[in-house]
Amino acid sequence: MFTHKKRTMTKRDILYMSLTLFALNVYAQDDRAFGTKAETKNSFYLGYGIGSIYAFGASNFYVTTYPFRYGEFEKEPYCTGVFTAGYHGKATKRLSLSATLAFENIKVKEDELIIYAGNYLSILGGIKWKYGKAQRKTSFYGRFDIGLLISADITPESGKVHTEMTLPTLAIQISPFCIRYGGKMGGFCEFGFGSLGIVNAGLDYRF
Repeated sequence: MFTHKKRTMTKRDILYMSLTLFALNVYAQDDRAFGTKAETKNSFYLGYGIGSIYAFGASNFYVTTYPFRYGEFEKEPYCTGVFTAGYHGKATKRLSLSATLAFENIKVKEDELIIYAGNYLSILGGIKWKYGKAQRKTSFYGRFDIGLLISADITPESGKVHTEMTLPTLAIQISPFCIRYGGKMGGFCEFGFGSLGIVNAGLDYRF
């Protein structure tokens, strides 16, 4: 049979447990608002990148080669930049799998005449990993993507425009330093090298 003292201790324990559960619930609700602890498993994103390997390749090839063929090269290649759209699906607590489409158009002009134009479509699958623990709205991560590049080269030949579809080749992106800020809707900025550019930034939505 319980004594009065024992009954008092039991009530106190129940009170402590109730307060602890209440505090944990408030903390979890607070984290859900910031999109950290109860982080959602999927996200769609749209981005824009600059400085892809194709842009660098066009610059190096045409600047060093075509002066011998066309005379002095006066203008750098014009690049639209890389437009990206993709999906992330959470695999584990720190790892996510991704699928990305990226498109870029590059033109090379000399004396206002287009001597080359190319459309580049990259189809990529990848993995994203988190660094450490998310700090409220801010998280850090890295990503690696690999897939296929499908390109269409457009060149003038004898006064006519010639379009040639090339065989699919390897497309790759390595971005070791990336940052995201936000809750369900957030912004991101990724730094790396490859098909998506040396800098790629945009918006994503988690659900």
